[in-house]
Amino acid sequence: MDFLREHKRGVFIFLLALTARLLFLGVSLQAHDGNMLKTIWAADDYYEVSSNVIAGHGYSIDQAPPYTPYAYRPPVYHYFIVGSYFLLGGFWGVILLQILLGSLVPLLAMRISQFIIESKKLAIGVGVLLALEPYSILFSTILYTETFFTFLFLLSLWCLFAYFKSKKAYLLFLSAFILGLTVLIKPVVQYLPILFILSIVWEARGNISKEVLMRAAGYALFFLLAISPWLYRNYVNFDVVGISPQKGTALYFVLVPSVLSLEHTTSFNQEFQNLTKDFGAGFDLNKLTFANSDAYEKLGVTILKSHLGALSLLSANTGLNFFIHDGMLDVLRHINASPKDRLGGPALFMLFSAPGELFGFIKKVFMTPAVLILFGRLLWVGITVAFFAGAVRYLRKEKITPYGILALSLVFYFMLTTLVVGLAISARYRMPVNIFILLFALYGLIPLYRNKVTQSVAQRLKYFYDPQR
Repeated sequence: MDFLREHKRGVFIFLLALTARLLFLGVSLQAHDGNMLKTIWAADDYYEVSSNVIAGHGYSIDQAPPYTPYAYRPPVYHYFIVGSYFLLGGFWGVILLQILLGSLVPLLAMRISQFIIESKKLAIGVGVLLALEPYSILFSTILYTETFFTFLFLLSLWCLFAYFKSKKAYLLFLSAFILGLTVLIKPVVQYLPILFILSIVWEARGNISKEVLMRAAGYALFFLLAISPWLYRNYVNFDVVGISPQKGTALYFVLVPSVLSLEHTTSFNQEFQNLTKDFGAGFDLNKLTFANSDAYEKLGVTILKSHLGALSLLSANTGLNFFIHDGMLDVLRHINASPKDRLGGPALFMLFSAPGELFGFIKKVFMTPAVLILFGRLLWVGITVAFFAGAVRYLRKEKITPYGILALSLVFYFMLTTLVVGLAISARYRMPVNIFILLFALYGLIPLYRNKVTQSVAQRLKYFYDPQR
């Protein structure tokens, strides 16, 4: 009881997040006629590869012998699924454990927020928003990496921030090892150790010693320790010391067709089919290995160089949508409530090229659940504006610390690495840094809130003491 009283706000936010996720799981189950696997299944073959491991067929995507080794996505999330399956007795246990971790994410976010801006109210605001954010709720209930990745990523970051404050070496090395595990979930963060090591040295500026440099080297060592078994496995199986072939293949098979669809005013699917027609029917990006990955990357760069105008426009759209994409269409689609009619292209492009069609669509869906897409998009536009205002206010008003600089750097790191997905952009790519976007957005709204409250109080006092009243 003493613990509950002392941490009542954290307990409330955890229970709020847990309740929201369990309720959504219940609605999803109903929408899928009670079929658990259909409810939690998601793309990218996490279920298929994990099922092979569970069945004893090895780490393979093949649905029949010879079960060749799988390379496209690294193993940590797959083995999270496998371990949870055996430990908790099936996929029910897997998804309930993931929901539990998703409910802990707001609490981690609150702790990290207070390192950056020492305000309990802002931390609570971030916690409540993350507990109720629809896209985070959806991804807590399906077999996608984002929830587990975000939990480990924030845990690694909390360890790093706690090290800055306490200077306890074990926290630093734990941060490095956990970050290595996150790379083996989503390789997009494989370059972050460079940023984190630089932050370790910068945090000790003015007092850089041999011990600081040794600890920075230790960070790199523990990071490499975490990823080395996977690197060795890929060397044995593919003669490549690498994490994943995703970079080259994503550039060619995702960004290039996105650019060409914009250049030729065609659909992504049409351009994708043109690029993959020589591979035969049933081409699956997830089955690609390290073979020719470098060649795809070079070929993709060559094609993109000849379409720099379309690439620039697409990158601007992707960068903007990294911040403002709401994800509500995916949420509604998962519970069979998505609109039957769809826009003919990105809303931003249609606003300028076909505004009548865009506003006609809005009018058509205004009295349906699909209107949540409109509200969600407007909300994230507002959050984005508030984020940039808050970031500027923070840099001008607050003392510059590694916490705040790292937080802002991580937002733009994830935004820049997301440019490669082109038209495939969605709110999932923003999920690991939602904590920072929401924190700085709330911080940016403080002057507006204070002015409103001050004006309201002043008006009431003037009215109360007005002798003419």
